Amino acid sequence: MKLVCDVQNEVNAGKTTEGGAVDLVWINGANFAKMKELDLLYGPWSTNVPNSKNFDFSNPSISFDKGVPIEGMELPFNLAQSIFLYNNRTVASPPTDVPSFIQWVKNNPGRFIYSDPLKDFTGAAFIRRLFYYYAGTGAGGSPNDLLGSFNENLYNQHAPTLWRILNEIEPMLYKPAGQTTPWYPTDHEAEIRPLMGSETIWMDFSFLISEASTRIIDSSWPSTIRGYVLSTGTIADSNYLAIPVNANNREAALIAANHIASAGSMFSRALPEIWGTLQAFDPTAPSIKEWDRKCQG
Repeated sequence: MKLVCDVQNEVNAGKTTEGGAVDLVWINGANFAKMKELDLLYGPWSTNVPNSKNFDFSNPSISFDKGVPIEGMELPFNLAQSIFLYNNRTVASPPTDVPSFIQWVKNNPGRFIYSDPLKDFTGAAFIRRLFYYYAGTGAGGSPNDLLGSFNENLYNQHAPTLWRILNEIEPMLYKPAGQTTPWYPTDHEAEIRPLMGSETIWMDFSFLISEASTRIIDSSWPSTIRGYVLSTGTIADSNYLAIPVNANNREAALIAANHIASAGSMFSRALPEIWGTLQAFDPTAPSIKEWDRKCQG
């Protein structure tokens, strides 16, 4: 939320249409919703840049950012999808669903840890992934029960189950040597990924489908790490580019965003040795089909 506060402070100081410190921002979710609510975003613009033709803005997964209509204020950047990771040298049979994963954690003390969900995106995504199960399929329903705006009654009905499960596994989570109280790192990338690389922990969670391949390529993880999706499903979302209302170099931001939305840029970002992230392009767009044809020779 720091960006929201910074832009709000700039606007309050009189920098309402220019003079801002940020020209283009990678954003989604709560930050977008708050900036849109406070009129801190420039736009609509995203459907006007030439490479907007590479996206299907009629697709709800693109036109809504965590339930909030983007209405031309955001341009799709990447897609993210939750996966679990395991070391096949130490985990012969990885758990296949959420209940078996919880049981695995209980049976293998010190071999899994997640980050603080209040301070780290990956930790928050891990909690959401479990909640989707315990409030949906695990409660005898389906993930579709959670569609729509926030349902406080549904949350209050199912959240206690999740908190009970998390309390049950807390004693089994990894702790550094000498740590006697529960340990929830504030930076998953900096503090937990190296534990997977050193084989200190044997399972991990990510919102990047190429997490294993990218880290194997750069030699930070052993080649025995594998990523997979549980049989009980996954969660995914789009992330976006936005321009603050007081961007000082608005034209440059539009040029940069248009380049990022190009087929060449998207296919480059999809390479594991560069980033390995999913892309939000429309596979039926003529420019995407042409690029795909050229890549296949």
